[in-house]
Formats: sequence, C-alpha cells, structure tokens
Amino acid sequence: MLGGTSVVLHAYVPGVDALAERAAAAGAEVLQPPTDMFHGDRTAVLKDPSGHVRAFLTHQEDLTPDEPLCRASARRLPP
Repeated sequence: MLGGTSVVLHAYVPGVDALAERAAAAGAEVLQPPTDMFHGDRTAVLKDPSGHVRAFLTHQEDLTPDEPLCRASARRLPP
C-alpha cells in the first residue's frame, strides 16, 4: 500500500473551521489549520488515517482576476 495518493481533493464547505475540528477529533491529521488565504477562501488541509490529503475551503470574498496575483506577490519575501 502506498499510503495515500498523489491527488489532493479540494471541496468547498459551509464552515471549514468546524469541519477541521470534527475531522481532527475523528483521527485526521491537520496539515494546515483553517487559514485565510490570498485567493479569498479560508482553507484547511487534512490527511485522513489512510494517508489521503484533502483541502477544504470556505469562500469568504469575491476578488477581481488580478487581486489574487497581487496578494500572492505581496506575500513573497524579496531575494
């Protein structure tokens, strides 16, 4: 058994914080706790006991096509 896959499933849910809390209580490993992301979604990344990684997102804000790129660029450290 390989212990998971090379695929990460992304799913939008109404409340990512509550989902992450329930999943952790049920044995999932929290790889990234619920975090507000530059793309306008709150995101958590979890690994189930079989090794499958899943990203759960709750949409928080609508952005123009340029805003995610600008936000991502602003987060990078200068060389």
